[in-house]
This record gives sequence, C-alpha cells and structure tokens, in this order.
Amino acid sequence: GGGRGTGERARRPGAAPRRGWVRDLGALGVFLALACALIWPVVLRGEALLPADYLRAFYPWGVEHPPTEAMPPWNALSADSVLQYLPWRHFARESLRAGFLPLWNPHQLCGTPLIANYQSAVFYLLNVLFWVLPAARAFGVSALLHLFLAGAFLYLYLRGRGLGRAPSLLGGIAFELSGFTVAWLELPTAVNVMVWLPLALHLYERSREGRGPLRGLTTVLPLAMILLAGHPQFALYALFTFGVYTVAHLPEGRGWRDRVWGLAACAGVPLGIALLLAMPQALPMLELSRMSHRSGGSLLMPSSGSYRHQALPFWASVVLFAPGFFGNPARGEYFGPANYAEFVGYAGVLPLILALAALLGPAFPSRRAAWLAALPPGAARRAWFFGALTVAAVAASFRTPLGVLFHSVVPGLGSLGSPGRMLCLFSVAVAALAAFGAQGIIGRRGAAGGEAAGTGGEVPADGSVLAAAAGVIGATGLGLGWSAGLAAGAPLALAAAGLAPGFLGLLALGGAVAWLSTSGRLSPGLARVLLPGLVATDLMAAGWGLNATAPPEMAYPETGITASLRALDPGARFLAMTPRWSLDRYPVTILPPNSATASGLNDVNGYDSLYLLSYKSFLNRVAGGETSPQANGNMVLFQAYAAPEFPSLACRYVLTLDPIADERFELVADGPVRIYRAKHALPRAFLAASPAGDPLPGGEAELTAAGPTRLTAELKGKRGGTLVLLDARYPGWKAAVDGKPVRIEPAREVFRAVRVPEGARQGSFRYEPASFRVGLFLGLIGAGLLAAGVAFACRGARGQTGT
Repeated sequence: GGGRGTGERARRPGAAPRRGWVRDLGALGVFLALACALIWPVVLRGEALLPADYLRAFYPWGVEHPPTEAMPPWNALSADSVLQYLPWRHFARESLRAGFLPLWNPHQLCGTPLIANYQSAVFYLLNVLFWVLPAARAFGVSALLHLFLAGAFLYLYLRGRGLGRAPSLLGGIAFELSGFTVAWLELPTAVNVMVWLPLALHLYERSREGRGPLRGLTTVLPLAMILLAGHPQFALYALFTFGVYTVAHLPEGRGWRDRVWGLAACAGVPLGIALLLAMPQALPMLELSRMSHRSGGSLLMPSSGSYRHQALPFWASVVLFAPGFFGNPARGEYFGPANYAEFVGYAGVLPLILALAALLGPAFPSRRAAWLAALPPGAARRAWFFGALTVAAVAASFRTPLGVLFHSVVPGLGSLGSPGRMLCLFSVAVAALAAFGAQGIIGRRGAAGGEAAGTGGEVPADGSVLAAAAGVIGATGLGLGWSAGLAAGAPLALAAAGLAPGFLGLLALGGAVAWLSTSGRLSPGLARVLLPGLVATDLMAAGWGLNATAPPEMAYPETGITASLRALDPGARFLAMTPRWSLDRYPVTILPPNSATASGLNDVNGYDSLYLLSYKSFLNRVAGGETSPQANGNMVLFQAYAAPEFPSLACRYVLTLDPIADERFELVADGPVRIYRAKHALPRAFLAASPAGDPLPGGEAELTAAGPTRLTAELKGKRGGTLVLLDARYPGWKAAVDGKPVRIEPAREVFRAVRVPEGARQGSFRYEPASFRVGLFLGLIGAGLLAAGVAFACRGARGQTGT
C-alpha cells in the first residue's frame, strides 16, 4: 500500500485541514530558516557564495588586491566554482542578454563548445536566476533555493507516505544539511541534480495510486530537471535510483500485465518525455564526448577497472560517523585521503541511530508488530528499500567486493570517476530511513492524536531496538576510527582519540533523547521538537563555515593587466604562464584558465570537463609533452611559446613573471606581470595559398564578430586562395564566401580554412550544430507531448467533474 497522506485530514472536520496546511508551511519555513542560517553571509552581508578571494593568490589580482589573513585555505574542488562555473554562467548570461544562445565559447582553447560541456546547464529551469541576476550574486540565491528544496521535497515525499510532520521534518533536515549537500553547495550542478530525486519518488508514488495512461505526467518535471541540472554522473545515480525504486514499488493491478502497463504509464512515459526535453543539452554533449579528451589522452580518463584505483579503502568511511575525523578543510587542517567533498556523506549521528532502528524494529519478531503498528502502510517495505540503497551506496563508494561487482555489472557505472560521489544516495537514504525510525518513536505515543496513520491509542514503548541500534552505530564508528588510525599512523590515531568524545557525546545524547521519547519521560510534543532540533544542531555544526564567501566585487574585477590587454587588442589571443598548479596548495599562475571567459578576452589555455582531443593532441605535440598538469587532466596549460608551431595559435601576447630573452618577443608592459607581444604570431584570419600556407602578401582579412556563433572576415586584397581561420574546427560550423556556402577544410591540423575565388570580398562562419538542432526538435516534440497530455488530462478531469 502507498499510504496516500497523513490520514489526519480524513478524521478531523472543520478547520483541521487548514491547521494542517499551516503546520506544513511552518515546516517549510524551518527549511528556509536553516538555509539562511547556514550561509548567513549571503543573506545578511550580501556576499557571493564563492571562494572568489582565491583570485587574490593569482596574478594579476594579487598585485592590486593583496591576500588577506581571512583568505580561505586552498581547496582545489571548491576552486572550480570560480574557475569554471562562474565564467560559464557569466558568459551564458551575457550571450543570452545579447540575443545569442551560448552554443560556442570563443574565449578559451581557441574556441570550444559551451552547451555541449553539459555543466553549463543552460536549459535548467532554475538557472534563470543566473540570467537575470549578476552571476556572482546568483550563486548564493540559487544555493538558498536548492537547500530549501532539498528539505522540502524530501518532507513532501515522507508526508505523502503517511509519516507525521515531526519525523518528516527530521528527514528533510537530515538531507538539507547533509555532508553531501553542504560540501557540494558551491559547485551547483551536483546538488541541483539530487534535490529533485525525492520529488520524483513522491510524484511517482502518487501516480501509481491513480488511473489512466497519463497519470505520470507530473513526474516529468523532476525527471527533466535531473537531466538538465548539469551533472551527468549524479544524474545517472538519481535516475538509477528512481528506476530501481519504481520496480520495487510497482503500481497496483490485478496481475503482472496490469502492473507492467502501470509502470509504463507512471515511470516509462514521464521518463521518455523527460529524455526528449533534455535532448537539446544531451545530444551536443554526446557529440562532444566522442571527440573529447575523455575519449582518449586524458590523465583522468576513467575505465571499467578504475573503481579499484579510485575508491578509497573502507576505513575512510569513518567520516560517515565523524565528519571531522580527518580535520576541517575550512580551517586548513584537513589531511584526509581525498578531497573532503568526494567522500563525505555525513547525515548526523542521531539519524544513523534512527535509520538502523527503522530496519531492526520490523526485523525482530518480538518487536515487529509494535513497530508496524506505529508506521503507515507500506512503510516497512520502503524502509527496506532505503536500507538496501544505503548499503549499496556505501559499498560502491568505498573499496569493497560488492562495489567491484556493482561497477562491473551496472551499465555505465564503471566509466564514471570518483566513486565516493555515490554517497549522495547514502544521504537521501539515511535521511528517509531516519524519518521512518522517528515515526516509530514519535508515532507510537502520538497515535491517538493521529500522527501515525493507521494506528489508534498508545503503543507500548520499546527501547531495546534503539539500544541495539545505538550500540551497533557506536561500535562501528569506533572500529572504523581505530582502523583508520592504524592505517594512517600515529598522528591519525591521535586525531581519532581527540574526535571520539564528540562522536560518543552525540551518540549518547541522541540515543538518550530517542530512548526518553519511547519511554514516555518526554512528552510527545517535546520529542517532536527535540529530535529534529538535535539533528539540525549536529549537522549545522558540522557544516558551519564550510562554504567560503566573498564580496561580489572580487569576482574577476578589472585589473591593469586585463585593461592593458583590452586596450592593446580586445580580440587578440594571449598565452598566460602557470609556473605551478597543484591540488594541495595555492597554484602560482597568471590569469588561470577560464579567466578570459570571465573577462571577455581570448586565451589559448582552458579548463573544461569536455574539450577537443584533437586540440589537446596538437598542443601536446607542439609542446613536446603533456600540457595538462598532473593534478588536473581537464585543464590545458600550454607553456611552449618558443616552439616553431607557436605562431599557428594566433597568440599575439604572452604573459609571464620572468623576462623573455627572445628577439621575436617585444615587451609592451612591465611589472610583476610582463606582457610581451609575439612579433611572429600569425593573424587569426588571413589569406594563404593553401590551408597549410603562410599569409600571402596583401592577403589581409579583417575579422569581425557579431556574436559568439557568428564571424565575418572582410577580404582586403580581393585575390583568390584559401581563407584560413585559426579557430578550432568542430562539426556544426558552416561557411560561406560572398553568401555562397562553401566547405570547411582542415588547416594546420585543428583549425579551419575555406577556398575563396579571386575577387571575393567576404568570408563568413556560422555555428549551427546539427546535434543541437536535432536535440531542439526532439525537445519541442517532448514539450508538445507534455502539453497535449496535460490538456487531455485536464479535459478528462473537467468531464468527470461535469458528469
């Protein structure tokens, strides 16, 4: 059975439903208040939820905005919010406001697709915040919204399954403030994907209790948001969970045929429409992925066997019991085996106790009847599902035999990196299980008041299950801490000894409050306040200060160097040197990759989750070695400005900290950062005798841009030959000479060229990728099907009402 609602509304006449809605709104207000408290600098001081102060450690910003004592410690993963997401969001905003879809980014890697990198998430509905607000400020507003939705959507799911308000509130808090949600908050795509999973499960549950082939239409929204939010790895995790959940909770029917048809209506149809809606984003990504560095040549390229190498040893799961076991990255004292966010899934000590109690209670024959009496119909089966999901997520996140099996058998799972990210499912599962456990405690004594659907009167208290759960959690946490201490040596053992009182204190306090609730020593009303309150306090303390903030004006402010480049030639390409890039300390770099996108300049280097393998291979050959730092294979840091092929990059300026003793380079700006003009650099567009040829005398071409996807080259000499454009060649670019379509040929391995006849006046290039056009067509079909389905369903509902 589904347990459609609270059961309370059917029993209370008059104003009871209205009071119920007010209480539910009060719970939603708690989620919003907790979100505001967690990132209070955004709310009270108007700061940006970005570690933008990192720029103070980079040239040229560190010269004009020197580092301060308040600068956050270096966190290579959090830095992606400044180095990737902020430039992408800013560029997309500026393009859309100028009337162009941000299909192509001309500012990095001699041109690279933008929508196709998927994390741009241009079509994600809630990213409208980035298009209407300044990008730096939108990060905080978006984080507030998604924190709220994380709690609200799980609360909605739990309430819909018949749980009381207090247990549902506890579950929502446990997910909203979980280690996963807080640690990934500044990298918006991961959290933006996962917050929609509880809503997808809730709407599926509602649809499986309905009738008709269109009953699953409401589920299209969360499924489409999961696909469009911008992170394929987390989307795969969420959709896999949704699929398994639907199979484990089939719609009602007279036989298997009815149930399978019901599954198609409730899950298959909405998933199919959601996939169509996601095609404008997904098809360009699939096209680029086949040609990207991840298809070969990447330092971070995963394989089906990468799980064994990337998964952390099982003792590292101690962070699920004590998130500060390896130190706090916000205070610069972290010494864990991987980045903190990659394997933190802490959901609170009390939720762990309650989650285990929710599984042990129905499992004990002598306690089963009492626990089931306190839970709504179908709760035990759902609890077992979330219990299995918890075990699977932990086993697959850390190095275990079961994890090896998962990554070998589940299609696509072995091709994903960072298996610890699967703890996002652990966070959802434990939060839901904790709510079921709290219902078993609170619902028992509140049954007469209607908090537990399907119960009546007071159920005898039972503290033995809680005692067993607390004992197992305590022994497991301490055992993992001891194992981690032995594995990493005495310093870690000492750290474990120092952190054990905190874990044991929370264990004792949480267990005591839960036991007092079952024994009757706490009133039901007080228990409904203390249990969620203790979870919120624990998780708020664990996540406090983890997300760095900075004044919005520190998000790529104009400097003397960027102003000089713009004054010299705003359309010229530059190359900035990076003496050192590392994961564990601040890099030494000038205008780090993607700064050009944020500043409206053009860079040879770049940083993207997907970029062209052909371009990477070309730069590797020119440089005579690997152009990606060992710390990050998604980054290109080309350094070989003395290579013979360097002029082919049309790179007119080189930025360096050290002097260049080469007559081919002219110093045009001195200082801590030196700007040199490459006198031998080729122009970005020129007329040559062949695609591989040098510029012909009098073969100038004046390049103008009408937007990121439109380029025009005015030919000065009117002589025939080949128009060479030193921008990256990629499917979807089309060319015309004097308005007549012509074929684009390869030039200098990775660039573009078109044949022009004598007397030609103009060559033009337009980016119109077939992958996007087909994807847009499929997306419109999906939107049409959804609109038709909604109209048909509404018409049917009006017809039934009229009858």
